[in-house]
Amino acid sequence: MPAKVAMKTSQKTLTFIGVIALLICLSTSIEAHSVTDHDVQINTIDDTFSIEEQIILKQKDNANLSFFVPSDAIDISFIINNTDIQATSISENRYKITNYTQGLNQDQIEITLTYTQSKETPFTFSKEFVYNTTTFTLTVDQKTISSLESINAESALTITLPEEQDTKTSLNLYTTILIALLVVLVIVTSAYGIKKRGNGVKRNRDVDSSELLTTEKALLMNVLKEIEKKHRDHKISDETYQKLKTHYKQQTVDIMSSLED
Repeated sequence: MPAKVAMKTSQKTLTFIGVIALLICLSTSIEAHSVTDHDVQINTIDDTFSIEEQIILKQKDNANLSFFVPSDAIDISFIINNTDIQATSISENRYKITNYTQGLNQDQIEITLTYTQSKETPFTFSKEFVYNTTTFTLTVDQKTISSLESINAESALTITLPEEQDTKTSLNLYTTILIALLVVLVIVTSAYGIKKRGNGVKRNRDVDSSELLTTEKALLMNVLKEIEKKHRDHKISDETYQKLKTHYKQQTVDIMSSLED
């Protein structure tokens, strides 16, 4: 009788060990997924961003695949090894492909994920890495924005894209500010001349020059403040900001030197 009890206990122990071994195998299978290369290309199309993600995935024994997709993405498409695949949304920004067995006999599979997002200003690109990733590259309109290596699974990346700046708009803004400044200077100069003739008072030339220079300095300081404000509000590019700032700052320095003399 004790021998039978011992045999039953041994069988239960073996069954328990078998369950643990199965869980370990499943865990190892899931962890076997890894990405060798993840390339994201964002292209501007009218008022939207067209996004294409090229993923090279090492797939082992597990037939289930999981992907991160932004919650506001539309027109979502999955292509694996040149074949359209249906994915199921399992949460706000996670999609899953189950029982994909075509790639189990391959060292790696090629995945193309495409979707569209609305063009907001500024636009923030977000990515959560489901698997360990060897290399990651983000390209916007053929310009590389970010390049990373050795990214752990469940890591997150957030990048705010630089605001697109129209060169023609920047030049028009530069011209408008310059013309406005010249018009104001002409008006101020004319006003001083009219006032001088109307009063019939002869002022000292040095005093007139000092007043004019002081007025010009005040106007230029206002222009510099306006340029700073537009740059903070992302209404002008860094390049335009530097050109305008350098130009008007030099004029201000020259006027201040004249006043000191």
